[in-house]
Order: sequence, then structure tokens, then C-alpha cells
Amino acid sequence: MAYRCDIDGQKLLTIFGKQPNCINSASTQWLHPCERKQFEQFPLASRRLTWLQGRLAMKQLVLEADPRCGLPQELEIVSKDEQQELGCAPRVHAAGRLLKWRLSLSHTSHHFAACVALEESIAPGIDLVEHSELVPSQLRFWLREDEKQRLAPLKNDDELARLSLARLWSAKEAAFKTLPMATAFQPQSIEVTAWDQQCNTATWRTADNLFTGVLRWDVLPELTLASAIRRL
Repeated sequence: MAYRCDIDGQKLLTIFGKQPNCINSASTQWLHPCERKQFEQFPLASRRLTWLQGRLAMKQLVLEADPRCGLPQELEIVSKDEQQELGCAPRVHAAGRLLKWRLSLSHTSHHFAACVALEESIAPGIDLVEHSELVPSQLRFWLREDEKQRLAPLKNDDELARLSLARLWSAKEAAFKTLPMATAFQPQSIEVTAWDQQCNTATWRTADNLFTGVLRWDVLPELTLASAIRRL
């Protein structure tokens, strides 16, 4: 079920849940004809599941934000660039017309989350991290030196280390998703405050100070959800 998430006075409509175990005919009836073609191209059933659930979640958010947008199968969610090669922030089309809604999506092997900005003046970002899927030794390679130093006293298998790293990494991913479409993901260039403190909100910025924003964390059992916004 969708719920409203408040970040620094700005509203995001958010949905979160567990990934389904199977696909039925009713699920695919939500798809736009172009989406159905893309769905049928995925060779792995697991990839079909996560892709389908993401599309359904985003359409549910859009239609809850504005029921006048049309029927679910009339909406096309596009998350590729114009060359259909690189992934980018999801966009919503209805009858060939680009709608105003700004979306973000994240999923793990077990859960999914999506959000839509209810104000046109903000760009949203959302990210999920399963604590059990974290590989600290790999992620630390992509961190800033000051972040590595703050994590250094914590052992890789320590619960506090996993929670701190999950907060930091999910915040970087969520913040990145708010940036312009052509931006390359450079984790070291995104600075997050308060990721190793006991608080549920923080600020973030890019190292060159071109972009800044605010974020919040929701910590669930073995899972961290980060939502970020950037004012346009």
C-alpha cells in the first residue's frame, strides 16, 4: 500500500513490499504494448518478476497521485535513454505524451520500493539495501577516504558496521538517482552527512557543490530504505 513520506516539507508518495514469487496473467494485463514486448525479451524468470513488479508499483503510484492519467495499460514507463541503451530515471508516457510525474525505483532480490514526487519542483530518488547482501570489502573500494576512516574501527561482520554502510550506500544511490540523466555514478563524489549517527534525516551534496539535497532513512528488519530529494 502506498504511503506519504515527508522529506524537508516535500511529499513523496512511496510504495514498498516483498517481491512476488510468480507471475500470473492478471499481472501482465497492466502492461502497455511496448512494455509487454520488453517483458517478453527477458530470458530469466527472476528478472521478469523484478521488472514487472517495478512497473506495476510505479503505475500504482502515478494513478494514486492522479487517477485521471488513464488506465494502467495506457501508461508506458520508460527507463532507457533515447538510444534504448542506458538506464535512466523512469518517465511516464500516456498516448505518446510525457507526463509530469518524476519517479524512482529500487529493488533487491526480496523487496521493492518506488516513489513519485508530488511536487514538480523536486527530483526524487529511492534505494533499498538488504543487510544480508552487503559485501563491505567490495563497497569500501568505492568510498571516500574520510568515509573509510570512519568505518575503519568497525569490523566488517559487525552489525553496527553493516548498518552504517547500508545507510551510507543507500543514501549515495538515492541521491544519485535525483541527478540529471546524463550524470555518471561516481560514489566518491557524493557526500552524505550523519550516515554514521543515530538520526533518520541528513543532507547530501556533490563534491563540486553543483547539486545538494535532503534525505531520510527508514530502517526495517535487515533492510535499509533511503529516500532523497533535490530541488530543481
